[in-house]
Amino acid sequence: MIHCSELLRGEGGSLSHLHYTKPKAPVIVWNLTPECNLSCRHCYADVGREQERSMLSTGEAKSFIDDLSHLNIPALLFSGGEPLLRKDIFELGAYAAGKGLYTALSTNGTLITQDVAKKIKIAGFKYVGVSIDGMREAHDDFRSSKGSYDLSVKGIENCIKEGIKTGARFTLTKYNHRDLTELLAFLVKKKIKRFCLYHLVYSENGRAERENDVDNKSRRKILDSFFSEVEKMADRGVDVEVLTVDNHADGIYLLHRIKTKDADSGSRAEKLISKASGCSAGRGIAAVDSQGVVHPCQFWSHVSLGNVKEKPFSEIWNDKQNEFLNMLRNGRDKLKGRCGRCVYKASCGGCRLRAERKFSDIWQEDPACYLTEEEILGKWQ
Repeated sequence: MIHCSELLRGEGGSLSHLHYTKPKAPVIVWNLTPECNLSCRHCYADVGREQERSMLSTGEAKSFIDDLSHLNIPALLFSGGEPLLRKDIFELGAYAAGKGLYTALSTNGTLITQDVAKKIKIAGFKYVGVSIDGMREAHDDFRSSKGSYDLSVKGIENCIKEGIKTGARFTLTKYNHRDLTELLAFLVKKKIKRFCLYHLVYSENGRAERENDVDNKSRRKILDSFFSEVEKMADRGVDVEVLTVDNHADGIYLLHRIKTKDADSGSRAEKLISKASGCSAGRGIAAVDSQGVVHPCQFWSHVSLGNVKEKPFSEIWNDKQNEFLNMLRNGRDKLKGRCGRCVYKASCGGCRLRAERKFSDIWQEDPACYLTEEEILGKWQ
């Protein structure tokens, strides 16, 4: 996660502690239901009603929350499927908040009526992230649901009316990239305070495939335009947190844009980037699915680290004998190809899952890195 606004202005937002720190416990993405009311092209989840029977019960879910409350995790993100379809969502949210956990909700927003927004606030959710993947036509096509755009935007507005910190998240694909800067401007007008640009991470079990991604030449042009707009917003003092997620090359690229314009700002940004450690899978983030299975991250759903029905999450996470976790946490020296040659690998390291999906080798280079060969060697023009 790259906090563009913080790099440009030196001002962290309410969640800035998650971006450049290395907590002892991970952020938890909890996909607490497989059910969803939409069918999105980029979805990483293997959603469907057939999995509901083996979902964590309310009691099992509360036991899971109890264990997390002793771990001092930075945040618990309620996700799905569509989390608002789980009948006990507000009960579980309130229970987690009552245990002192920072709770956030990741949703498609279509179900957030004014009444639902009130319930979200009462349950103690500190942040709501709503997926908006383009302007109306592109978004509805992306979601395979006409009218979903208007419902999602209305859901955001309802949350803002309730005083809930609310942001939008956009996943970059070849289907919607043309809408990116227009969408950003639209959301700023709506007084949305946080915007997250996600790069596509290829899943094995869901619909997030490499064929849906933009090519790297296009990615660079898109990000040039995007960063230019973010820089203009920063210069105007626009009060919006802008982040990019799942491609740490963004931080390196933005850093050098900053350095060419202002040496002092570049020095400050370089210090921030040096605190980053790249892909957090199995290190600073973990995912737990609706059945209680623990994964290195929400995208790595084909790798099981254990099940919270059988063993507390804290024991699974701190198991020093787990070979896969040890590999993710201690294997950075095994990086190959461009990632292995890169002088920024300590603060980037690429996405190991994208490498696995393309090369069947988690240590190969990240196919979504758009830096040139000269740039990964530190030879910027």
